[in-house]
Amino acid sequence: MLFFDALITHARSAGPGVESVGHRQIATGGLRDAVGRPTGTFSFTCTWTRVTADGAAESCLASAWTRDGRLDAAGGSVSSVLTHSWGIAGGTGAYRHAHGNLLLRDLSSRESLITATINTQDGAALHAGKLSRQPANHRFTVRANGLCQQAAQRLAALPPFPFANFDPLHPDPSFLPQVGAFFTGPGDPRPTLSTLGADLQALGSPPANHNAWTATLRARHAQLSIIDQQDRAALTGDLHDFVDSVHASAANFRQIAITATVFGATQCVF
Repeated sequence: MLFFDALITHARSAGPGVESVGHRQIATGGLRDAVGRPTGTFSFTCTWTRVTADGAAESCLASAWTRDGRLDAAGGSVSSVLTHSWGIAGGTGAYRHAHGNLLLRDLSSRESLITATINTQDGAALHAGKLSRQPANHRFTVRANGLCQQAAQRLAALPPFPFANFDPLHPDPSFLPQVGAFFTGPGDPRPTLSTLGADLQALGSPPANHNAWTATLRARHAQLSIIDQQDRAALTGDLHDFVDSVHASAANFRQIAITATVFGATQCVF
């Protein structure tokens, strides 16, 4: 298993407009491993093959360059979906004749987490982005993912956010109390998140990778504190604190995503 944190540094579009088949999104950037060390570069091109009201269907070609060689991948995705599965199509060096798949989870328009399951020819060793998930943690991870999946379903059942044109980074201070009333009322996620935190804590310590699990719990616990900060700012119309909390929430989500993915609790990324 490999893990890469892909950060886009340059992006452009080509071809017809975003509402047309043939539109292309082209990007390049850097790869980091699970502890944030630079480990390579990447590029991709995604071409619109069908455009619907729910987003564009894309055909994507990608390559990554690490000390192990060049890794090629291809697959389809939908522009409005945050997770994508691509197939590995060989490459050079240790990736020559490699096969397997990549799972990409978009954290933002500029960053994605990639986990790769790769089989190499003749068992060639891979070093860049190598991620060790201990088999001894399998049952523990299944239980954690089950708890998170149930919590995610309960959150999805909450009423949808009713203010379609609300911009959290540039909000109208006079409107913030209505936002706060929703998130401390019918749309309050805190009871579900508090229960989830207690349930995950009650699982105890995993057989292996204790530090990775502790980091996951710490990030999930911090989420509740940030939500409380955001609710207070919204209810009092405090523009500065509210925007600060939005940035803190984005950073916290990124931390949850990385720590949970590294440990293997992928259903806990929300």
